[in-house]
Amino acid sequence: MLTAGGAAIKNELQAAASARFKADGLLDIDRFESNLVGSGATLLNSVADTAAYPGSFDVTGSSGTRTINYDATDTITTLKDKINLETANTGVTADVVTDGNGVRLVLTENTQAAITLSDTNGLLAGLGVDNGLVLTRESNTIDDLFAGITVTLFSAEEGTTIKTDVDRDLTQVRSRITGFVDAYNAAKQFINQHTLVDDTSGEVIAETGILFGNRTLGQIQSELNSVLGSAVSGVNSQFSILAQIGIELVDNSLQIDPTLKDTLEIDDLLLDQVLLSNPNDVRKLFSFDFSSTDPRITLISFGAGTTYDAAGYTLNIGDVFVSRRDSQTVLDKTAVLSDGANSFGATTAGTFDINGVAIAYDADGLNGDDDTLETLATAINNAGIAGVSANVYEDSNGTFSLQISSTITGLTVDNDTGDLLASMNLSIADYAVSSANINGNPDGSNDGSVTVSGRTLTATDATGANGLTLLFAGTATASGITLNATTGLGKQMFFDLDTILTPVTGSVESEITSFQDQNDSKQERLDRMLERLSFERDKLIDRFIVMETALATMQQTKNFLQQFTDAEYRHQAGLAGGRELAGREFVAFAIQAAALGMAHNHVLAADVGQHARCHFAGEGAGFLVADILRTHGNLRPCQHLCHPGDVHKRRAYGHFGCGNSVFSGLDPLDQRLDAVE
Repeated sequence: MLTAGGAAIKNELQAAASARFKADGLLDIDRFESNLVGSGATLLNSVADTAAYPGSFDVTGSSGTRTINYDATDTITTLKDKINLETANTGVTADVVTDGNGVRLVLTENTQAAITLSDTNGLLAGLGVDNGLVLTRESNTIDDLFAGITVTLFSAEEGTTIKTDVDRDLTQVRSRITGFVDAYNAAKQFINQHTLVDDTSGEVIAETGILFGNRTLGQIQSELNSVLGSAVSGVNSQFSILAQIGIELVDNSLQIDPTLKDTLEIDDLLLDQVLLSNPNDVRKLFSFDFSSTDPRITLISFGAGTTYDAAGYTLNIGDVFVSRRDSQTVLDKTAVLSDGANSFGATTAGTFDINGVAIAYDADGLNGDDDTLETLATAINNAGIAGVSANVYEDSNGTFSLQISSTITGLTVDNDTGDLLASMNLSIADYAVSSANINGNPDGSNDGSVTVSGRTLTATDATGANGLTLLFAGTATASGITLNATTGLGKQMFFDLDTILTPVTGSVESEITSFQDQNDSKQERLDRMLERLSFERDKLIDRFIVMETALATMQQTKNFLQQFTDAEYRHQAGLAGGRELAGREFVAFAIQAAALGMAHNHVLAADVGQHARCHFAGEGAGFLVADILRTHGNLRPCQHLCHPGDVHKRRAYGHFGCGNSVFSGLDPLDQRLDAVE
């Protein structure tokens, strides 16, 4: 006998190449079998000699309950026949199966629903009938029965049991706890990095992360601190906080790295000790724990609003009704119902009722108008029965069955005037709960505390069980079922952080969206600025090109004038301050002054002398200088300059300028051009 915690594995060798065995605690709800007996002709009283004869036992399946009577003359085979006479009323079929050198009586439920046996006079116990899950393997090495356990079979006779104790493997549990601590510390270090401040001034420092002051980061930190700082309610008080199992906060005064402050560390010795001595208490500290006083209640899920209640929650179940009936399978859904090979083999036309509504059918094999499985389903759907529907279901084997379902009331199928219902062998496939409540009326009436969908019950926010989802496997009303639940640290932390981290609606997602919106806004602004800068750059380039062109033109003009003056004026003229200034030098200087803006209207930056004069020899000189001064920008004759005509009139020595300064930056002098060629 081999299982964890002392449960047994009974090994029954079927043949040299394979082994049949059972594991205590593993049950098959829709299959029962007896011990091995000599043959089908073996008398019952020769095997089950402690049973009472005559006697009886009850068989209950999906279709109902029937009593099977027997006496001392019955054999295994005749007992099988008596059980099968009631198959239509129970849904249970019996077989005598050859197994090695003997046979077994095997009971199976046609719809895989649960079988219940009531052994009134001890016959079933004497035959060893039970529903232990029978396992068959072709190898003597079995590694798929229990997780983490490998069994090697060497030899065993029928009925031999092997027992061994299996210790808990806590390696994975410890690894997960370590993983939890590592994950928490990583999150805490991230938060610390973005909340660093100077210990003295309280100001942000260079190492502080960019999320300093972020609201969502602060919310996450608050949730983590709240969960770790609270004791878990409803669990063993000696194991209700992390420190009691060896997980504690670090000593901040010993931390050199400021991001390690308020992280967790593990006391390995203490953790190993509590894992060995109190593993279930450690599990409850971390996880959600649920229990029910009714084994027909199974936990499906729980929610953020599911909380611990010291008194527990009382569940009451209202009416339970049949919600689906299935026919036996057929090979062809398009075959007529009278086809015994491919369909049900019915022989009559007639009607049957579904919840009191008559459904007509034709399966008499006459006139070529018999119904098929598909047309029968259509007829049911067209009958307009409230909450009732029918469909043709194809299973994995490629065979078909008729499924009749009801969503709002019990499903009754009866009153057949022919033989179709008997041929279809309808069986109960499922039940549904009409109503239920928590802490309400014992009759299970609906008070808004529980919503119902088939067999699934979900607690609403009317009680602290909010979000608790259960499956009820019973077939009748029930009341006073006590539900207990505790919420460990893992459950609390998961749901607290889930509201922050959940996609679309979570705080983190909102922050990401906000950052993205800001980024988009900044990008749009940057794009506009770049566009404007590009526009301004283009303008400056255009202006530069114009200036370059202008300067090139002026340079060409200067070069032309230079050539002209070189040709026209070959010797110096003008005597001022003891030195002569050549006519062409003066003209060149005037052009340069005009280009550089050195002269303007009348008053210049520096006085060139009260008696500065320019005298030109020749009639054309005055005109030339005056034209130069007029055509070049800022340098032009002052208001006292004589018109070039005056120069012409004076001929050789035309007056040019006045007693005021004409050019900035010159020493006082009189300029005189004695000869212009």
